[in-house]
Amino acid sequence: MLTKGVRTSFTSDKTNEVNSLRDFAVDVATENMVSASRWAILSLLFFLQTSASLVTLSFGPLAPFLQEYFNISRAQVGLFTSLSFAGNTLLGVFCGWLIDKFHVRRFLLLGPAILGLSFLFLSQIHSFEIALVCTFMGGMGYAFVNPSAAKALTHWFPSKSRATAIGVMKSGVSLGGALGAALLPGLALLIGWRNALVMIAFVVILVGGISITFYRETTGKALTEALPTGLRQLRDILKNGSILMLGGLCVLYSAIQLSASTYLVLFLKETVQLPVVLAGSFLTVYTLSGVAGRICWGFISDHVFGGRRKITLSLIGFITAIMAVLIALFVDAVPLWLLYPMVAIFGLSAFGWPSIFITFLAELGGEKQAAAAVGLGVSISNLGILIGPPIFGHIVDVTQSYAQAWIIFGIFTATGAVVLLMMRE
Repeated sequence: MLTKGVRTSFTSDKTNEVNSLRDFAVDVATENMVSASRWAILSLLFFLQTSASLVTLSFGPLAPFLQEYFNISRAQVGLFTSLSFAGNTLLGVFCGWLIDKFHVRRFLLLGPAILGLSFLFLSQIHSFEIALVCTFMGGMGYAFVNPSAAKALTHWFPSKSRATAIGVMKSGVSLGGALGAALLPGLALLIGWRNALVMIAFVVILVGGISITFYRETTGKALTEALPTGLRQLRDILKNGSILMLGGLCVLYSAIQLSASTYLVLFLKETVQLPVVLAGSFLTVYTLSGVAGRICWGFISDHVFGGRRKITLSLIGFITAIMAVLIALFVDAVPLWLLYPMVAIFGLSAFGWPSIFITFLAELGGEKQAAAAVGLGVSISNLGILIGPPIFGHIVDVTQSYAQAWIIFGIFTATGAVVLLMMRE
């Protein structure tokens, strides 16, 4: 009997060991499949962000053609960009709420479709006023892109790698802008600006179609629970003090980011008397550093600061402020070879902050309301895009000094970074 009991116990132990090994193998295989799916989803969203930004940021490269065809002033050319951001800003929180309510997948096509169709109409319009309406509608379509991508990555990536993933996705904004600047002027000369718009509009619709075809929702707890179904949840987001505060503080971040993009070339041309082409190379360094910054800051937030977004975003603000002041004070004194790395560090922070901002917003909204939180926060921060460059230019006009403008914007950015540290994370 004792021998039989020992044999039975040994058999049971072996069975449990085999089952444990099998379960472990299944878990490893499942994790590998999920990991592969995560990066496939990230690739889809990166190309979606790139194509959408290529369309949205096309007004700068096409400005000479639009000005000549519609016979409009430089200020009127600027209305194209302003109305595009206005459509994005006004509809952002509502788009986010819709995405939270009905899931991400369908909006991966709806947003690009509205954006692409608006630009297809724009390519056929002969009236300046109607062209502006099409531009506004395109901005409303783009309002779906950021919240849907952020919501998807919030579900697919755990907190320890989420900011890195969103940083990779957001780098598509800069890549889309760079592709537009490089390709659209030559394409417009070759086939006409209207046909150039048609081509990029079809590209964004195609990428949207590919995204909705291959995107899959996660099957975890976040999607099996009841989703927000009423306007009460939208009111809750609109009254969320942390989201409102974060969006308001990042108005200062977006103001200095866009002011640098707008005035860096003029600043170097008029202050250091650099040729336009050479001054433009610094803008390229600034933009490309921003692409790297969006990924690097995400990695730093995930793996150095353990997912603490507030500290990372504050550090970015302090570095931005310090570099703005240093460039303003020493631009005449340093050699060009040293000015390049100074501008690169400035770009890493001043252009690289959105990945942490988007991640922070999504996590403040939680699993169920991530998209609405992103939509609201981005809508508020976009005010910096609208008011920052005009205020910066006005300071330069009044004081006849770029240095004072850089220092004032640097002080405001540092102040925002200090207040940010007081937020509840």
